[in-house]
Amino acid sequence: MSTPKRPWNGTVPQILIGLLLAGLIVAVIEANSDYDEDCGWSFIGTTVAHWGGGDHHRIRIGRGRCRVDLELEGEIDFAADNRGVERLGSGASLSIKERRRGETRRLDVERGRDGQPVYSWWVGRVPRDFDDEARAWLADTLPRLYRTTGLDADGRVEALWAAGGFDAVAAEIRELDSDHVRVLYLRELLARSTADDELVGALDLARREVSSDYEMGRLLGGVGTAKLGSERARAAWAAALRTIDSDYQLRSTLSEVLMQPEFDPALLDPSFLDTVLDAAGTISSDHEQAELLIEVARRLPEGAELPASYARALESVGADYEQTRVLEAAVVRRTPSTAEAESLLATATAISSDSVLAELLAQFARAYPPERPLPASFFTAAATIDSDYSLRTTLAAVVDHRRLDPALTAEVLGLALSIASDHELSTFLEELIEAYPRSAALPAAFAEALETIDSRYEREKLEQALEERPSPPAPLPEGPEPSPPTPFPEGEGSRTEEAPPPPLPLGEGEEG
Repeated sequence: MSTPKRPWNGTVPQILIGLLLAGLIVAVIEANSDYDEDCGWSFIGTTVAHWGGGDHHRIRIGRGRCRVDLELEGEIDFAADNRGVERLGSGASLSIKERRRGETRRLDVERGRDGQPVYSWWVGRVPRDFDDEARAWLADTLPRLYRTTGLDADGRVEALWAAGGFDAVAAEIRELDSDHVRVLYLRELLARSTADDELVGALDLARREVSSDYEMGRLLGGVGTAKLGSERARAAWAAALRTIDSDYQLRSTLSEVLMQPEFDPALLDPSFLDTVLDAAGTISSDHEQAELLIEVARRLPEGAELPASYARALESVGADYEQTRVLEAAVVRRTPSTAEAESLLATATAISSDSVLAELLAQFARAYPPERPLPASFFTAAATIDSDYSLRTTLAAVVDHRRLDPALTAEVLGLALSIASDHELSTFLEELIEAYPRSAALPAAFAEALETIDSRYEREKLEQALEERPSPPAPLPEGPEPSPPTPFPEGEGSRTEEAPPPPLPLGEGEEG
């Protein structure tokens, strides 16, 4: 059996409370919605759809119950007051349709036989003359189209610049509806700004008016480095750059700067490169920061040095893997100067993984020119390796790929004394015996390292290797050098032998 439905017995106070809550909800909606007395309110505000490009555009703008559709074909020049069309190119046409407060207006403009524009104007479904009322409508509609869509941004900026210069364009930018359109106008403004004050003013305007990370990055990444020659311009550019919160977008923006064709000459200007690297230091993502630093190292012209700001930026990279990737690009895949190698390898002490650090130092020892001494920071970083195996492989790379002199050998043996494993230490000392010049006696530090080995097997193995090692030749005694031996006459070989003794004289009765 079904249970009979009970009627709702709400009381008058409950009904009043419900009406009050409904009123509050409507009030909140109206307070937080995009309200327009002509177009009603809407949760979504203004929407813009744009199809086409070049000389053909279809644009739809929606706001509440209002909608404007524009279709433009070919080249069209509007009058300066936006109240008409000055010129249509061959085959050009324009159509604007607006629905507002339940009423429809439509304007079609085509090129006449004499080249002059021909207007067709409707209010609702009734055709009318293109009169002052229609011109006033067009003058009101076109700026809204410009400001909402960015249509003909370059032409608009050119007209505004001609009419009022920098200030006229800046005033229009403040009236625009979206960051996308603001950036279109700011690009044109920056292109026309040649004086330092104008350039700084345009960058400051961007910093205040553009809130989108993507649009700000799109703008700043396209600023030619040639425009950022002055300290004021670089400071304004960097200040705008600091408004970008997204690590990815900030790195992408700086990468776009690095890829500019004219960046190579500017790269030799330490002040500009410092601006880029100081901005890189504010990236919190280790991966994004590493990607940028690697790109800087790769883009560096041959023979140019990385500035000190590069090492400062690298210090803020925390992940071992990312820091190692940067150091490989900066000190292994290119040949740094002694000063560069010293400062960059100093950051390697922050790498916590013994195996990762050992592999990096081994790569550096193999790649760094053998005629240059290893920087002190190399040994400082190696001293932070706790693993006996990792330290032994690092030192092995040094003795296998470097020219061993007494100073380098003493440095290496000093680090080898910290190897606690008898097997790892003896393995390294065997490699040192093999690599050390045969013409020189092993340094005293070798015997000191040998004494630290407790394993009888490992000691006997090393002692045998020492016995098999040929002794260095004894020094020649002082005095005149001996005469060279007499060589064979030409064509009789290359060996030499003593001259034969003179024949004995013949005695009496002896035949010759």
